[in-house]
Amino acid sequence: MSWCPQCCNCIVSKRPCCTASVFGRGCNLACSTSTFGTSYFVMDTCHTCCLHDSTCLRRTVLMQTEVSYDYPRDAFLVAAGTVYSAGQQVFISYGAQNNDSLMQMYGFAEPDNPYDVYVMTSLLKWLEQLQPACQSRLDRLNKDGLLHALQEVVITRQGFGAQTLQALRYLLLPAAAGSNGAAAARAGGSSDIGLPALSPSSCETAADEETEKKIALVLVHACQQELSALSSSTSSSNGSSKSSRKGTSSSSKDAATAQAVAAAFRQEKREVLLGCLDQLTGGQATATGRGATTEAKDAQTAAA
Repeated sequence: MSWCPQCCNCIVSKRPCCTASVFGRGCNLACSTSTFGTSYFVMDTCHTCCLHDSTCLRRTVLMQTEVSYDYPRDAFLVAAGTVYSAGQQVFISYGAQNNDSLMQMYGFAEPDNPYDVYVMTSLLKWLEQLQPACQSRLDRLNKDGLLHALQEVVITRQGFGAQTLQALRYLLLPAAAGSNGAAAARAGGSSDIGLPALSPSSCETAADEETEKKIALVLVHACQQELSALSSSTSSSNGSSKSSRKGTSSSSKDAATAQAVAAAFRQEKREVLLGCLDQLTGGQATATGRGATTEAKDAQTAAA
């Protein structure tokens, strides 16, 4: 087994290290051993391996593969989760990782990543735009350890988390009959509507129809506001991209590439919000949004 003196990759095929063709660098050394089984491919330690036909194993979170280390061969083995024909592109899986992790660790965002999430930190702000939050209820949520579910909200294409719904339910339930806060609010002497009859721990399941409708309105409004904020950041980044082209040829190309990667990342976050809106509205609220030209395509065109 040989090692590339430039990129430190373990060379396990009889061809040059694939980083030479993928990244424009690498070695011309060949490994003294090359072992390919029916369903196993020998790969280097950096997941940048060459097959016998020089096809690089591409990376994705969507494919099902199994990676193991073979001690006798001193090599990593990848068991393909599907049957490949000669000349077909081969993929390996990075596992169930969201695009935040993929971008931080590997520098790319997976299109249509089913594990991707959107983190919303302004849900209480969007809630205030529709209905002021009762401070005594917020204090109770904080005491019960549920306030964080409204401060850092993890959203998926399937919707909002159970704890976020539970906390919103407690905030939006009508006040208990005879509550001092409710009486004061009706008299116009206080904005605090008082505590509901249920405790936060009792709000895990769906409440009355009216409360559930209020929750849905808040969530739809929050997603729409976040999408609007993403659009604003798109306009700003497009302006920066245009100005960056005024530099040298090399620096402007690097800046355009970085803009394209960032735009692709934001577009995937936008898709998570649109998927969540699909669940909340039955697809009605996102029909127009998905028909529009995406920022990722614009940035990629500019980078080219």
